[in-house]
Amino acid sequence: MNRTQADAPEQSGFGPGTALLLVDPQRDFVNGHRGALPVPGAEALLPVLNRLSAAAAGAGAAVAASADWHPPDHVSFYTSHPASRPGQVVSVAVDGRQAEIRLFSPHCVAGTPGAQFAEGLDVTHVSHTVLKGTDAALESLSAFHDIAGARSTGLAEWLRQQRVRTLFVCGVVAEFCVRASVLDGLEAGFRVALLTDAVAGVDAAACQAALQEMERAGAVLVHSRELLQQQPGPGQASKTAGQALQAVAWLEAAGREKAARATGSTAVGTAAMAPPIRAAGQEVLPCVVKERRVLATAAVSAGPACDGG
Repeated sequence: MNRTQADAPEQSGFGPGTALLLVDPQRDFVNGHRGALPVPGAEALLPVLNRLSAAAAGAGAAVAASADWHPPDHVSFYTSHPASRPGQVVSVAVDGRQAEIRLFSPHCVAGTPGAQFAEGLDVTHVSHTVLKGTDAALESLSAFHDIAGARSTGLAEWLRQQRVRTLFVCGVVAEFCVRASVLDGLEAGFRVALLTDAVAGVDAAACQAALQEMERAGAVLVHSRELLQQQPGPGQASKTAGQALQAVAWLEAAGREKAARATGSTAVGTAAMAPPIRAAGQEVLPCVVKERRVLATAAVSAGPACDGG
């Protein structure tokens, strides 16, 4: 039976060899005032995350999600450290060494409602979930492993089993778990793209610094508009597909550039120096947080929408 246009998956840059990673889309982070550690603007991301996961699965890409799954006495909770407070940075022993970690209010405690995936998140397309932060003594921001690299979630191995080479990342929190997941994904040898309109951060300056760090490390910053297309008109489908292919080409070039830097080679393709991806009439303004509001894009003609309105 033929699918109708409404039933067919959206045009996308997803496909075999690619994967979508939803970082920590859990109630305590996403569902506003009902969560223990709400991230400003996170709830507004849910329609985008749902569209991305549906398009990825429909195109044959792998879809994975990570989730904090903490014991009640987790080392990142300020309640586990006498006379401490949320936001405080403390030194803890990690794998025989001292490491500084930031303390948070208790959140995503294993088995509690706050640790469940967010209300409004469509998880029907998620085929693999990794749990992190399960050891009370180990801080674990990344979807790949804890901060010491002592305990792996198995995500890298699963992605390789799915023959994934390119990983698209979205979710929360931009300057913490998203940042760590992107950097560790690059370190594991994947080409990584951060979907800038599908992440939310808490602190504006820290969010911007994290985005810059991820880009310097080799991640490509793209907008979901480059992967998705709703009801394309004449000529639009091929244009959007071309933009998505260009995004993957830039990821490949960035990977070659990173390898060249590691070996001291200067033979780097010019595509690696390509400008940021833009959709028609839009410019990418990644994760701009202003007055507790996330602004991902702005019309070029209107200038950056950074007034927090």
